Amino acid sequence: MLTPINSKVAQKIRKLIPLASLSQSRFNALSAKIQLLDLDVGDFLFQKGDVAPVLVYLLEGQVSLQALGMQVEIVSADSQAALFALAHQFPRKVDAVALTPVQCINLPAEMLAESAFEHKVIEKMEKIEEAGDDWMTALLKSPVFKRLPPANLQKILTGLEEVNVSKDTVIVRQGEPGEFYYLVKQGQCVVSRKPNLHAREIILAQLRAGDMFGEDALLAEQPVSASITALTPVTLLRLSKTEFLNLIKEPTLKYIQAAELDAELQMGSLLVDVRSEEAFAQKHIAGSQCIPFFSLRMQLQLKVLDRNKSIIVVCEDGKLSRAAAFLLLRYKVAAKILNQGLQGLEGLESNVWCLTDTVNKLLKPEALTQTEVAPATNSTDANVLLEQELNTLKQKYAEILQEKQVLEKNYRILFKQTEKLKEVLSKYTANPGMDS
Repeated sequence: MLTPINSKVAQKIRKLIPLASLSQSRFNALSAKIQLLDLDVGDFLFQKGDVAPVLVYLLEGQVSLQALGMQVEIVSADSQAALFALAHQFPRKVDAVALTPVQCINLPAEMLAESAFEHKVIEKMEKIEEAGDDWMTALLKSPVFKRLPPANLQKILTGLEEVNVSKDTVIVRQGEPGEFYYLVKQGQCVVSRKPNLHAREIILAQLRAGDMFGEDALLAEQPVSASITALTPVTLLRLSKTEFLNLIKEPTLKYIQAAELDAELQMGSLLVDVRSEEAFAQKHIAGSQCIPFFSLRMQLQLKVLDRNKSIIVVCEDGKLSRAAAFLLLRYKVAAKILNQGLQGLEGLESNVWCLTDTVNKLLKPEALTQTEVAPATNSTDANVLLEQELNTLKQKYAEILQEKQVLEKNYRILFKQTEKLKEVLSKYTANPGMDS
């Protein structure tokens, strides 16, 4: 039967993705053409191998997705997964069988613009209104999740595990291995770090609903760099390490090989080395800019990094670069990773990676000759040197701004404390006989 525009069924269909992104007039026109299907237990919604470009959405009941007679997934109409078309790849990779009486709609793909289907999450999030602490809105608006295939998004939404933690609970502890990727659904957390074992803990940031954390340790294969503690009762959604790496990391991060590096740099790409300044001083690629990973977030917040250039991230072995590239993407900065980092360059013949004297040569500052540090002899060399100097100045500027922010924060704290002391002193002066 056809779907009345103002019916409850139509309202439910209105929430489906990407139908939620359509204008009201376009949705009304589409709704008038949509037919509802009622199926019995055991009926097929579609079968493996079907090639008809029809999007099937589940409105009522439960459906089993099966491959080779084995159940792959159960989708319920009231789940987040049902907001998306069921297993929409063509030809179909699975059978869809009704486990209960089912109501669904079949929507021919041509009824929607191709771009609306391929980029359905992007369209929905660009047009949706701000939803406060709506965790799903925050997740889908993230530049990272906009890059993911719809099938991955569907698996992520069904794979998220909800966890409730009480106030003051340490969710992840600095120095321990990372096991999950987290999204704050409700509540607030505080991020803190100890510079060393015996130092005082420093508060770095506060996380609210919609914020995500935990990816750095998973991507860099390093211990957790900061502790996350519940500031209030908190509800978290978490994704296992395996699911994060398979569903998010693999389709998100982009790599280039060592042999491609010179061509990228010749086209004006900016090479960002995210190792420590000490490691950078020992050896680095000429023309690269050192922005240690711990300070990269501040550079992005202060918008010091040149976003007009294509960015290539490099580290010792490529692992830390994965976390850096992921962070850059969260700030809407597309970046590629030099596969295997400097180790990959050192394993190649010199004529592969020593392509020019000024761009793609590994340097050891202590071994530089007078010829290598001589003034530039042509405009190309001069431009490279000027760019290096500019990058150095930008980095110093960012460090000064960061220092300024810390001093201003300390000043505000001291000012409040002084005002409180003045208030106490004023009360004591007015009543000298009161207890101290």
